[in-house]
Amino acid sequence: MLKLISKIFIALLILTIPVNVAAQNHWALQARNLGPSKILRGKVSMMVVYVSTPRYRWSDYEIKSTFNPIWEAAYAMEREARRYGVNLVMNGWKYYTVSIPMECNSNDLTWYWYVMHNFFRVQNMQDYHNALRRMENANDTPVIFMLKRPKEPGNVIGRTHLVTSYAGNWNEEFSFIFCGEGFKGGYLFHELMHQYGAMDFYDYNNEGVQAVARKIFGRTCMIDNEYIVDSLTAYLIGWLNYLPKDAQAFLHYTENKR
Repeated sequence: MLKLISKIFIALLILTIPVNVAAQNHWALQARNLGPSKILRGKVSMMVVYVSTPRYRWSDYEIKSTFNPIWEAAYAMEREARRYGVNLVMNGWKYYTVSIPMECNSNDLTWYWYVMHNFFRVQNMQDYHNALRRMENANDTPVIFMLKRPKEPGNVIGRTHLVTSYAGNWNEEFSFIFCGEGFKGGYLFHELMHQYGAMDFYDYNNEGVQAVARKIFGRTCMIDNEYIVDSLTAYLIGWLNYLPKDAQAFLHYTENKR
């Protein structure tokens, strides 16, 4: 009975909003088509980079223990893409291991530039992407760094960065995941969605965004790190070219919440 009442409530929420509420200046739409990675479709070859530091080093066993969750996440992306009528092939991911002389954190990207310049021998991520696309014959080649250190304060498990290179003329887009307290494929799934334009539905300042998302979308990769892509995320990553009613409802009820 409670589930039925909840479904009726959500339906009423959706039916009572104006049709065109999705103004392009809504905070949740700002990352769509931003940066080099725009649409998650076609052949996508992930590059997973395991970064060891003086304090946090990967063992071969620990690296191999992440392989099954990564495959699980890749297959889940393909499945979710099919649900939206999109062709996505994620079966060509590769991994590298690097060891660097400094520690890693999300506020100082010195470690990132060190890897790019000293291991990949490129000046920026765009050069690396272009070389990988040619080598892998892929539509896109997202890069995910796996860091063997605990999550950061605030329960931060991973981040996705879109930054300007030192040269000032390239967008650098990449993700990293803190794996010191374990790794789940849902973490990679979540961060990869960010690379293609998805936004978090978490509450950062008790603004109620998560409650609205939960009522409208239920469980979703942008709250729960699960293998479920909601309709707004599908629009943001290029799987839909229109905003469904439930996505419009979310935008309407969260317009002034950030």
